[in-house]
Amino acid sequence: MLPYMQVGYITACIAAAALCSILAAFIYRRRSAPGGREFFYLLVAAGWWSAAAALESIAGTLNAKIFWSVISYPGVTLVPVFFLLFTWKYTQQRHWFTEDNRRLILFFIFPVVTWFMAATNSLHRLLWPHISIQETILGLQGVYHHGLWWYLYLIYAYILLLAGIATLLNAALKWPKPYNNQAWIILASYALAMSVNMIYAFTPHDVLAFNDPTPLAISLSCLGVAWAIYRHRLLDLVPIGREVLFEQLPDAIILFDGQGRIIDANPAAVKMFSIKGNPAGTSLGDVMLKYPSLFEAVLCSDTPTEVAIDMGRPVWVQVKSIPLRSKLNKTNSRLAIMRDISEEKSYLDRISNLSYHDILTGLYNRTYFDEVSKKLDVPENLPLTLIMCDVNGLKLVNDVFGHRAGDQLLVAAARILTASCRQSDIIVRWGGDEFVILLPRTTGEDAVHIVERIKKACDAGADVPIKVYMAVGFATKREMNQDILFLMKEAETLMYEHKLQSAQLVHAEMQAFLRNRLLEAGGVENEAHFAHLRQLVFLMGRALNLSKNAIERLMLLADWHDIGNLSIAPEILNKPGSLSPEERALMQKHAEAGYRLLLGFPNLAPLAQYVYDHHERWDGSGYPRGIKEEDISLSARILALADAYDAMTRGRFYKPAVSREEALAEIERGAGSQFDPFLAELFVREVREKT
Repeated sequence: MLPYMQVGYITACIAAAALCSILAAFIYRRRSAPGGREFFYLLVAAGWWSAAAALESIAGTLNAKIFWSVISYPGVTLVPVFFLLFTWKYTQQRHWFTEDNRRLILFFIFPVVTWFMAATNSLHRLLWPHISIQETILGLQGVYHHGLWWYLYLIYAYILLLAGIATLLNAALKWPKPYNNQAWIILASYALAMSVNMIYAFTPHDVLAFNDPTPLAISLSCLGVAWAIYRHRLLDLVPIGREVLFEQLPDAIILFDGQGRIIDANPAAVKMFSIKGNPAGTSLGDVMLKYPSLFEAVLCSDTPTEVAIDMGRPVWVQVKSIPLRSKLNKTNSRLAIMRDISEEKSYLDRISNLSYHDILTGLYNRTYFDEVSKKLDVPENLPLTLIMCDVNGLKLVNDVFGHRAGDQLLVAAARILTASCRQSDIIVRWGGDEFVILLPRTTGEDAVHIVERIKKACDAGADVPIKVYMAVGFATKREMNQDILFLMKEAETLMYEHKLQSAQLVHAEMQAFLRNRLLEAGGVENEAHFAHLRQLVFLMGRALNLSKNAIERLMLLADWHDIGNLSIAPEILNKPGSLSPEERALMQKHAEAGYRLLLGFPNLAPLAQYVYDHHERWDGSGYPRGIKEEDISLSARILALADAYDAMTRGRFYKPAVSREEALAEIERGAGSQFDPFLAELFVREVREKT
C-alpha cells in the first residue's frame, strides 16, 4: 500500500495534468488570439510532464522509474520554450526571431537533443551519471544524480524562462488595465513554478527526500492561469501595444504641449508634413505653416472637424484635437489625430452625384427634380416655365440599331438641350425618351425662343445614327396658387399634341433621312440597283395582272427591301472576301431589322412582311424563318427573282457580272429550289421578250 504522502503527490500530479488538459481544450478555441497557439502547446507540455511524473512515482522498480522519467522529458524540455514563445506572441514582440516563424525552430534543437540524451543515458551517462532507488516518507523514490548535460540544459531552460518573465514584467509595468492585470497574474504564476523548480534543482539529494515538486507548482500556476482566463478575460482582451496604436496607424497623430511644441509624432504625421529628423521639440506652427486652417483646427477642435487644404492636390482632413489634462484638471497638452478623408469625400460626392444625376446623359434625374421643384416654386421665381420634350424614334433606333445606338440618340438629345438652354435652367431626364426643363423667371415669350433654339439645334445635329427629332410642349406658371404638377400636365398635353400633329412630317423626314443613308452607303450603284429592281418587279406585276396598288407596293418594296442593311456594320456589309460564320449570322439579321424598322412607319408597314421574307427560298433553306413554297409572300418571291437577276447581271464587289443569258440560265436551274418554279419560268420569259 502506498504511503499517504505519496498518494497526495500522485494525486496532485494527476490533478495538474487534468487541469492542463481542460485548459488546453479551452485555449484551443482561442488559438487565433496573439499567443493562443503557443499557450495551448505550453499547457500540453506541462500536462505531459505532470502525468509522467505521477506514473514515475507509482512505478515500483528502478527500470520503470527511469522509463517514465525519460517519457516525461518531452514535456520537461518544451515547457520553457513554449513559455518564452507565448510571452513574445502575447505581448506582440517584434525582433529577428518573430519576423520569420522558421527561425523559431532554433529554440527546439536543445530540447530535442536533451530528450535524446535522456533516452540514451545508459550509453554515455552525461545526463544522469548515477541513478538509485531509496525508501522515503513518500515511498519508493528514484534518486537522479545530475551530470554535465543536465546542468547545460538547466542553464538553457532558465535563460528562456527568465527572458519570458522579463518580457511579462515589462508588459505589466507599461500596459494599462486590464492588460497589466493579466500580465501580473501570468508572471506570478510562472515565477512561482520556476522558484520551486530552482529549490529542487539546487538542493542536495541527501537533504531532499522527495520527488520533483515542479508538477505541484505547475498545478498552482494553472490555477493562476485559470483565474486570468475567467476573471480578467485572458485571450479575449488582447493587449495592443504602442507600436500598433501609434506607430502603425495610418492616421497622422501629433502630441504637443501647451507652448505648441511637438512632444511626439507618429510616422504618418512625419510623412504627411515632411518633418525632417526627430520631431520632438519642433514648433507645431512651423510644421503647419502652409496650412493655417488645419493649424487652427488642431489647436482647438475637440469635436471632429473637416478641413480642406492644398498639398499639391486638394486634400480633405478630418481633425480631432483631444485635450490631455493634468491632475489639477488643467490642459497641459493635446493629442491631435488627423485623417485624410479625401477618398471618402470623393466617394460620397460620387454617390451624391449618382443619386441626383442620370447615369447615361449626366443630366439631373427625377429625384433631383422632385426636390428642386419645391425650392424653385417661390414667388421670386415667377413666372416659372416648364418645358417637356419627347425624343421621336427612340424605339425604332433601339429595335433596328440596338440599345447602344438608342443611348447615343439620348445623349445627343441631352447635349442639344444643354446647348440650347441657359445655365440657370434645370434640365432633367424624366425617364425613357422624355426630358423636363425648369426655367425660373422665364415668360412664355422667352420659352418660345428657347424652343426655337432646340428645334434649330436638332436640325443641325449629327446623325447618331439618325437625326434627333423632338416633340416639345411648355406651360408657364404666373401665380403662386397654380400647382406645379398641373403645370407639368399642361406642358405634357401640349407636347403630345405637337407629337401627333408633326408625326406625319417627322415620319416623312425620318424616311427621307434613312433613304439617303441607304443611298449614300452604295452611291450611284445603289440608285441604279433600285431603279433596275423597280423595272423588273413592274414587269412581273404586269405579267401577273396585279392591281395598280399591288404593283405600286412592289415598286416601293424594291426601294426599301435593303433598309435593314443600315443595322449592319459597314466592314461586314462591304467585306470583299467571304464572311465568317459569325459575320454571316449578323448579316442575315438585316431582314429582321428591316421588318422592325418598317413597322415604325404607318405608310411602310404593309411592306414589312415582304422585307422579312425576301431571303426565304422555295425549298425552305432560306432565312430568317426557313419557310417554304407559298408560305412565302408573293411579293417577296417576286422580289427574290428580281434581286438575284440584278445581282448577277450587274455584279457585286465580291463577284463579277455575267451575261443576261447566263443569269437567266442560273434562275432556271434554281427553279423549284431557290425560286418559285412558276414565277421563275414567267420571269425568264418576260425578261427575254421585253428587255
